[in-house]
Amino acid sequence: MFAHLSGAQKPALPEMRRHGAVQRRRGIHLSAVIAIASYTFGAALTALLDASMLKEVLRESAGVYLQLMALAWFLMVVGLIQRYMGIPLSAARTEMPSELCTTGPFLYSRNPIYVAFIVPLAALGYFSPLAAAISIATYVPATTWLVICGEERMLQSRFGAVFLAYRNRTPRWILIKTRPPLLSSGEQSESPSR
Repeated sequence: MFAHLSGAQKPALPEMRRHGAVQRRRGIHLSAVIAIASYTFGAALTALLDASMLKEVLRESAGVYLQLMALAWFLMVVGLIQRYMGIPLSAARTEMPSELCTTGPFLYSRNPIYVAFIVPLAALGYFSPLAAAISIATYVPATTWLVICGEERMLQSRFGAVFLAYRNRTPRWILIKTRPPLLSSGEQSESPSR
């Protein structure tokens, strides 16, 4: 979602610009907090809805291995995407990017890392499809409203029309277009005439 940054442009600590002031932030990114909370909520809900899950966890069933593989897959995808973007895995990114990243996985989703976390949540469906669906239904809007909307405002202020064009052609999640294309002042909408 953010950008490729060269080594000279990477600050020692992430900066956040708000109302003209620069604030430095440390620690875990809010998206990670939401992801961990969503997974914990889903696992707890799974245990409440299906008491046999605890027995399966204790006997190391296929469900346990599925959960571990889903989490490992997610971490691998995050590492690959962040390497593609040129940022460290531990980055709590809030500084202004120098260029908009629109290639690779960003061709299919403006937020491929956030999309990737749906896999571990969906893997909870091995134990309880209802708990998996509820945890995904909690994760997606929370991440959208608390993280993505702010990131997109920052990208729009930094890249203007370039970001708007990217936003209009690329879904926020996957296969979910969230906004109709914006028309420039000279264009008219194409509506079928009857």
